[in-house]
Amino acid sequence: MKKLIAGIFMSTLMFLMSFGMTAFAAESEVDSCEATAYTMECTSDGIVSITDENGATAPASVMRSTISGYTQQTISGSPAGIVVYPTSASGAGGMGVTIECSSSWNGAMSMDLTDTNGNVNVRGVRVVSNGTSKLTDMYHDSPSAVVLTFRGIPSGQSVFVKVWIYG
Repeated sequence: MKKLIAGIFMSTLMFLMSFGMTAFAAESEVDSCEATAYTMECTSDGIVSITDENGATAPASVMRSTISGYTQQTISGSPAGIVVYPTSASGAGGMGVTIECSSSWNGAMSMDLTDTNGNVNVRGVRVVSNGTSKLTDMYHDSPSAVVLTFRGIPSGQSVFVKVWIYG
């Protein structure tokens, strides 16, 4: 019985000692870190400069990306595709897309958005045949083309589509 009590006592003591040492070790490993805020100047050409909080030009390690392109086309059939070839694309980062549609048909289509690098940004988003749809918070890594695939256009109908990509 004494051995059992001694064993429980030693186990409890070792547990408490390891807890105390772990807490002490965790406290000693905390380093202070300072975040740097960056300011980006954007124009219709994209990001033109990035500076830190002191006004100095940001280092090259700060991720920079840009993408822009436009196309327009009349589509029909299901599926129907539109390819946008960016006029400029560099780096990897955020992307937005604006889709403006007009048609004699009033309805909705399902759209997928992929690129030539294999990124699938959107699958099955609803796009109306007469109106504007804006998609944001997507990703690009400088693709050579962005592909929009539309489904659900009735037989005999067509839709005039304008597409802008930017970021």
